[in-house]
Amino acid sequence: MYNLFLRKGFDINEEKIRVRLQLHSTHNEKKEKLFWSKMLNIPLNQFSKSTITNPNNKRKRLEYRGTCTIKYYDVKLLLQITGIYSFFGKLF
Repeated sequence: MYNLFLRKGFDINEEKIRVRLQLHSTHNEKKEKLFWSKMLNIPLNQFSKSTITNPNNKRKRLEYRGTCTIKYYDVKLLLQITGIYSFFGKLF
């Protein structure tokens, strides 16, 4: 979804993309960063320090890769997206 929306829908500067992971203390941070980097096609140097939390229940989810937040720092793009959202919001 991210690739389709940002990369195909807008003329973006790839260097403005930042990624932050929220992982459990049971994760291997390097392994998860490599997974997300490959999945999103974003270099590791654009990843911020991960947030590490302790799971608060005993249930372990198999194949859970953490939560990934993607940020893009550009006010012009924000205004474009909110303008599109407002336009379609008025139609429906």
